[in-house]
Amino acid sequence: MPKSKGRGKRHTPKGISTNALQWAMAGSHLMPASKQAELFGSVESAFNALRVGNASLEQWYTIDNGLRLSEALIALNIGNNLAAQISAGRRALESVGKSEAKRS
Repeated sequence: MPKSKGRGKRHTPKGISTNALQWAMAGSHLMPASKQAELFGSVESAFNALRVGNASLEQWYTIDNGLRLSEALIALNIGNNLAAQISAGRRALESVGKSEAKRS
């Protein structure tokens, strides 16, 4: 078989960013407060209901899903400094679920 001729286009390397720190800072943004409220408002209200002892099963699952999302973010190296608190929260939530299941 004959050799491929290739693209026939000369290779030109990409340019290097002269200010990598400025580029990184421009790409990192905090989530706007409105978006935070949209995503985490239901978890916060469910947690407040659990704290005063009025949480429904659906609210328990909402908190559980929020903690699972937090663990997924930690797996992506986002919020690693909170890993211990999130694990403790999971254990506490599981114990609440187990104690509630015994009552039923």
